[in-house]
Amino acid sequence: MNQTITNATGALTWDTGAYQATAVQNPLLTQTYTLIIYDADSSVSAVAAAGYLSTFNSYTFG
Repeated sequence: MNQTITNATGALTWDTGAYQATAVQNPLLTQTYTLIIYDADSSVSAVAAAGYLSTFNSYTFG
């Protein structure tokens, strides 16, 4: 999922349980996922310039 957060809090809640309950035809795969956060004006592999957001890809879950 490629998502841009535009609400005032900058928060997103991904409720996999609620999704699974309604997604009978398209269930989530049982895998390990990696949360990747990076500057939308850049690319996931770009090196951040001084003062800019660098890529964060160290959080895995699942």
